[in-house]
Amino acid sequence: MICKGRQKISTEITDDMIISDINSLVSLLNVSMEKHLYNKADIDYLINYRNGQQTILNKVKQVRDEINNKVVLNHAQMITRVIGGYFLGNPIQYIQAGDGAKKEDIDRLNRYVSFEDKPSVDKEIGELQSICGTAYRIVYTDGAFTDEVPFEEKSLDPSCTYVVYENNISEQPLLGVTYHNMIDADGVYFGNRIYVYTRHGLYTFESNMESMITKDDLVEFVQYNVGGVPIIEYPNNRWRIGDWELCI
Repeated sequence: MICKGRQKISTEITDDMIISDINSLVSLLNVSMEKHLYNKADIDYLINYRNGQQTILNKVKQVRDEINNKVVLNHAQMITRVIGGYFLGNPIQYIQAGDGAKKEDIDRLNRYVSFEDKPSVDKEIGELQSICGTAYRIVYTDGAFTDEVPFEEKSLDPSCTYVVYENNISEQPLLGVTYHNMIDADGVYFGNRIYVYTRHGLYTFESNMESMITKDDLVEFVQYNVGGVPIIEYPNNRWRIGDWELCI
């Protein structure tokens, strides 16, 4: 199941088709979600493996079954910690390059990302890259909770997030999708809320994901113009393979 990397999700559908026809968006969402679920199975396995839920614990011994040693030596967690320490041991700083007039802007950006604790988000993304082979960040505006910094950012769970790319030489991001479970007051699951980010707006769907998503599942559309898809993917490498899954 694993050790072959995560599948990159691409499509022939264009941004213009999505804008002009909601059916194109819904069709793309269903097709891409099916591909994502294959990646999700690998990602869930790898996260559990890193956290100690490893196959040795399921070992069955046929001969002298009273002697059946099951010990987890968690090299996966150790490899991720070491690589993360080398990769992001110090916070990322932006520097001036060429244009002296931008020095104040660069200083302001460094203050902004420090105020928003970007190094902690970077560290989480680096750890997920190492484990899962890919990771995701979302950048969004403060909305009603505005402060000195005009944006917020966070790391997204790669087991319920993915990006769809245009199937051409530019491979521009077309959709950024993330979703979570909806839980009622009694703690019972009753569906999923799916956020679909495009270049021109956010579509929110609600579905149990046990059947095909339809345009009737669309509950809200919010238009915006932020210059692109606000969910950014950070592949660990071109094959989206984690740092230790080949060792398995």
